[in-house]
Amino acid sequence: MTFDYAAQAELYPTRSYKRRAGSVKYKRFEVAAEAVRFAMEELPPEFLLGTYLEVEEQRFNGQQIRLLYESRDYPFPRKLPLSGALHDIRNKNQPERKVAKDRAAEIRNLLSEKHGISRAEVQGLMDRIGTNERNLHAAVKRLKQGR
Repeated sequence: MTFDYAAQAELYPTRSYKRRAGSVKYKRFEVAAEAVRFAMEELPPEFLLGTYLEVEEQRFNGQQIRLLYESRDYPFPRKLPLSGALHDIRNKNQPERKVAKDRAAEIRNLLSEKHGISRAEVQGLMDRIGTNERNLHAAVKRLKQGR
């Protein structure tokens, strides 16, 4: 898809933003790039969801506006960091998530074997209490006393 950053654009902020005193309800821009900049840099980030941009009879939602802002073709300097950096951070954290999942599985197996209860019961406790071993041991003891 090619996007004409020089075309006229109309920006329709989300309804919740419209309700704010003195807020923009509708705004027309001579240049679409300026509308993209306004949406990303001027509107509060939580209002991007529900906002849409119309350019040459095509509509772009908040996520698409962000992609236009982050595009290599975007003609203005950006004030905000690109979300591509966030994807890199998430990828770096993937091994940590795997370690946490492995640790949770280890705790679940240990408690199940030690106390003679099913892994599903231990998982239910972990879902409610978390993976703090001390709290889990106390919860398992209470569970066994209730039987």
